Amino acid sequence: MSERALVLGGGGSTGNAWEIGVVAGLCDAGLDVTEADLIIGTSAGSTAAAQLSVATTAAELLAAILAAAPPPRNGPVGSDRGGVPSRPVAALEMDAAPQSALAAAAGAHRGCRCPYR
Repeated sequence: MSERALVLGGGGSTGNAWEIGVVAGLCDAGLDVTEADLIIGTSAGSTAAAQLSVATTAAELLAAILAAAPPPRNGPVGSDRGGVPSRPVAALEMDAAPQSALAAAAGAHRGCRCPYR
């Protein structure tokens, strides 16, 4: 009897969803890798391994991930607010706040070591 392990890698939330999608695709193709004796991973792979270990099927887990995904955007970035700013928003906010105000805001958190004080 040989022992088999499924080892998953990292990649943040995208890697987590991608790995679950690949496992679901392999299951659909007839190769159920979740039957491995050991399922482990690193970083996002560890969360995918945990999810795959307790899920009913990889396809149901993938369906839950896809159902939670935000709807795709239409149009240029920022158009969902009614208009595209002529300058980057961060630049508009920085122009209105002098460095001393930024330093005060950064130092407002107790124990913060702000270099501008």
